[in-house]
Amino acid sequence: MICRILREVRKYGGFLSKEGDKLRLEQSEPIPEPLKEQLRTHKKELLAVLAYEEEAKKRKWLVLPDGMGFEKRLSPSSAIYIFREDDGSYTVWRGTWGEQKQPYSEKTIIEGVDFKTAFDKANNYVQWFQKKG
Repeated sequence: MICRILREVRKYGGFLSKEGDKLRLEQSEPIPEPLKEQLRTHKKELLAVLAYEEEAKKRKWLVLPDGMGFEKRLSPSSAIYIFREDDGSYTVWRGTWGEQKQPYSEKTIIEGVDFKTAFDKANNYVQWFQKKG
């Protein structure tokens, strides 16, 4: 739901940001009233996703569009991801690619957890990977 709302806002040239406990909407086109209502209804969840994005950026994670998740490169051919699931939980996943489009090695590190747990687990994995290499 949150990813869909963020996609819809962007479709109308809008951008959401967090200012304390307020949701700030910048827009280049008018936002339809039903979408504004969804922003009001899901304000708490949207603020949480925006806070997660701020935290991830501080730790040098790439923020994926529309609240979908985060990416961090481990090597030129390997990356770790934190994905937001439809139910609001998070999954941490690692993939390694060669020349093919599909990863030749992949691993789900943890799934069905809150953002903090996923973010901590992912950052611990990054530290482990860097020490290993």
